Order: sequence, then C-alpha cells, then structure tokens
Amino acid sequence: MSDLPSAIHPDILPRLDPKYVAFHNTHLVHRVLPCTILWHPDIRKALDIPGDSPVMTVGAVKDINNNCISVALDYRLAPENPYPAAVEDTVDALKFIYYNGKAEFNANVNKIAVGGSSSGGNLAAITCLKAQELTPPIPIIFQLLIVLVTEYLVHEDNKTESFLKMFLLKRLTS
Repeated sequence: MSDLPSAIHPDILPRLDPKYVAFHNTHLVHRVLPCTILWHPDIRKALDIPGDSPVMTVGAVKDINNNCISVALDYRLAPENPYPAAVEDTVDALKFIYYNGKAEFNANVNKIAVGGSSSGGNLAAITCLKAQELTPPIPIIFQLLIVLVTEYLVHEDNKTESFLKMFLLKRLTS
C-alpha cells in the first residue's frame, strides 16, 4: 500500500472507473477527513462526481468540499430480516468505521457524525445510544435525525395521532 494517507488499495484499482481514480488522486489522496454515516433505505445508489459519472459510492463532491467523508450504509431490511438485524448491521458498521476508518478511508474517527431519515433516523438514534454501551464507547460528535420514525405502534385506523392532527388541521384551514 502507498504511503499516501488515502491511497486506493492496489487490489481494487483495476475495477474503478478511470475518471474516479483521477478525481481521487487529485482531490482525496492527501486528505484526512471526518466521517459522516447516513442511514436511509433510499441511499443505495452511487453518488455523482463532476462530469456526471455515477462511480463514487463513498462520498459526494459537496461532502469533500466540506471536509467530510460520507458513508451511506445498506442494512438488512424487515420482514425478511427481523429485528434486531438492522440495528446489528448499523452498530457493526459504526464499529468497522471507528476501528478501520483511518486505515481504509483516512477518516478522522474521532469526529464521527451519524444521520438518517425515516427509519434510517431511527437507526441513527439507536446507534448513538448503542455506541455509548460499547467498551470502549465510540464517541459520536453529532447526529442529524430527519423525519425519524420512533413510534412503531399500530393504531386501529393505521394512522398516528400526529398524522390525524395534521390531516384535521389541513381540512380546517382549507
């Protein structure tokens, strides 16, 4: 492996798009960046780099310009994989990034932020709680929870109280 902080491992170099390799060698190879972990069921496609080449799956250009490595995780979904499969996957991913992020991505593992939306927000919140139960605890410096789902109770009409209030408010103000 190269002495450069974020060199691409020689074993995967032949499998990468040459445009990405050029981008990486120009913009990333010398950087040590904090790491942001995102959980959302829809973040399962490659992100774009300039030139509209969907080859960069570890981060987006805006994240690089903001001095941040973005890691979008895939996790096992229910009902095929019942609880706690998704939680285990996210905690395992956090542990992998914390213990291997410096070597694998040249990430600053002392500056990990997590985030997610919908069910991913729930997983991000749970992961922050679980991170403190680990030995040693993994420090999380920030969490971004967007429209997270924290109540999975099934109501008779399949609508939560907040949804009903919103629906009634719309009807009253229309």
